[in-house]
Amino acid sequence: MEKELFERYESIADFVNTIESRKTQKAFECKMTSQCVEKGEEPWSGTKTYEEAKDLLLHGDRETQKKIESTAIKLHLNGNGNNTRNKLYNSPCGFLPIVPKVLAGDPQNMLNIRKQTYKSTRVLNIIFSCAFDCSLNGEDTMKASCKLINAIRQLEKNGYRINLYTCQLSSQPINRSERQYYGYIIKVKDSGKYLDTLRLSYPLANPAFHRRHALKAIETKAGLSAKWMKCYGYPVQQRKQIEKFLNGKIKYNCLVHLYDILNKDTKEIAQYIENAK
Repeated sequence: MEKELFERYESIADFVNTIESRKTQKAFECKMTSQCVEKGEEPWSGTKTYEEAKDLLLHGDRETQKKIESTAIKLHLNGNGNNTRNKLYNSPCGFLPIVPKVLAGDPQNMLNIRKQTYKSTRVLNIIFSCAFDCSLNGEDTMKASCKLINAIRQLEKNGYRINLYTCQLSSQPINRSERQYYGYIIKVKDSGKYLDTLRLSYPLANPAFHRRHALKAIETKAGLSAKWMKCYGYPVQQRKQIEKFLNGKIKYNCLVHLYDILNKDTKEIAQYIENAK
């Protein structure tokens, strides 16, 4: 038996304001992993404190943005979002004479063809399933997310308009026959706005968003079983299970899973999204 808890946020600010306004659930009051203070040069969560994570979310993560920009490449995609049309026009030379104009002595007496390229208005809704377990190296998740951001940038340069959502989905066994799912999606980029790498650098590419803010979402979510307190649930990695959970909740063109792109380069990710549309 499965029980689902689902939330949809139309912006990062909507998500953060919600989890900051909710009360910590009693089962998590003695744990609060999201608030832990870490020491050392490379903290597991990505930041040493929760306050540092909040500052990066508010002002942008410039260090991560530099990594995004340093890995940017120019791609020439096969199936871009542009449309090419042929337009007929009158010309002194061409492929077919215009008899009335010839008889009238008009020098513009031939039909010719001009190719015109139009920007497509095709909008792609992409969901980035970025839940990962604690054993995955934060640097690897950052590199994969940087490649995704650059792939989306190139798709938009090729004429597509992108709505980008992040998805977090975890589950927790309650007993032998029951499992509880908690998931949410956050709209991090609107198709009508340009790709702001500084604003997206923290929520998409910094592991602190998943190991600080995502854990706080669990700590403050009413309705979760107390058994979530043990390990904050298990990230759902099976594509079919994620698709089943999202079915009927949102329409999308492509589901990109973090584990699917770890070993792909930017061009392969862009082509994967194009082929899935």
